[in-house]
Amino acid sequence: MSRQDRGTSGQERAVPDRGWVLSGSTGMVLLTSLVIFASVHGAGTILYLAFRFPAELDPVAEAISYYAYVDGARVRFTVALLEMALAGAALTLALLKAGALRRTSALVLMNTWCAGVVLVALFPTDDDPRILSASGVIHQVAGASLFVTLPFAVLLTLREPSGGPQPRRVATTLRWAAITTLAFALAYLTARLPDIAPDWSLVSAIGNLALGGLLQRLLFAGELVLLLVLAGWLFAVSRSGAPLDGDGAGNPAGRDG
Repeated sequence: MSRQDRGTSGQERAVPDRGWVLSGSTGMVLLTSLVIFASVHGAGTILYLAFRFPAELDPVAEAISYYAYVDGARVRFTVALLEMALAGAALTLALLKAGALRRTSALVLMNTWCAGVVLVALFPTDDDPRILSASGVIHQVAGASLFVTLPFAVLLTLREPSGGPQPRRVATTLRWAAITTLAFALAYLTARLPDIAPDWSLVSAIGNLALGGLLQRLLFAGELVLLLVLAGWLFAVSRSGAPLDGDGAGNPAGRDG
């Protein structure tokens, strides 16, 4: 007989597990609230920089990494990225608590995404399309990883829906958001080909489009959607009092299909 059953029958009072400070629905609410606040504030800061410094950095043509070389934007940009990393770490804990990160590969990808955001924040790129320094190499490798690790982690986490209509809708939204984000990542990589492989054919035509900054910002918007949808769903479930005991209740796609 489970602890809950014994409590119901009166043979033993149910005692909630408080093995760690963020256990229970209160801990889930705190974690998901942190995800929502940190990710929205971080993304809002980056959006603010686009309107505050359009002359210094073209948001359509230039990558956000170059805010590290804009006076008045450097600190805000770094803090915004660290907020996004904090949101990712809190979401990882929330997903673990909900039993939604059963696949080791998905957990590794989530942790890689968080680490990538931190490295991008702490190691600025070179103020040049070419990679000239160790910091620039770290920034570029970490940046490339964070463009794909989060959407792939979400796709690995999703399973065949077995819950009600709302979990199915959430899973569908996450799946399409992840696929769209990966499409933006591919488009951004294509836009960067003039810098990565300037001798390739048709690279000059790609370079004339000058949409790398816009594509990168759309990519980040897609990742923001993934963070918010996952956090919002877990927040709603925890507030409703539904169990979050690792049996799939906290997984928008339900049990394994």
